[in-house]
Amino acid sequence: MNKSQEELRRVIEEMGGTERIAEKLKQFTRDKEFVSKHWEELLRQYPDKWIAVLRGRVIAFADDLKTLIGSIPEEDRSATVVKFLNANPKPLILMAASAFRKVGTVPLNGAFS
Repeated sequence: MNKSQEELRRVIEEMGGTERIAEKLKQFTRDKEFVSKHWEELLRQYPDKWIAVLRGRVIAFADDLKTLIGSIPEEDRSATVVKFLNANPKPLILMAASAFRKVGTVPLNGAFS
């Protein structure tokens, strides 16, 4: 067994084994679905706040991400869904690189060259 495999095995063991990891992933997916399903309600309750959702309920909320993370029990951090509920989102307009060439405009950094 090489060093990378040993490190992977150690991490898996620290997280409770593959079955525990699979269960956490399933719960995380359910919690993401909970947030999507209840988005409007959550937005009304927690406008412009960061929220932490675990096992289908909001376990914490805060004005900033650092405070929110600090309020989540350490053992739950890897399985908690964290979202910012923006009460006034600003629209983003994305253009393809070809659109810049058509109007003769190329960003200064040349990212679309």
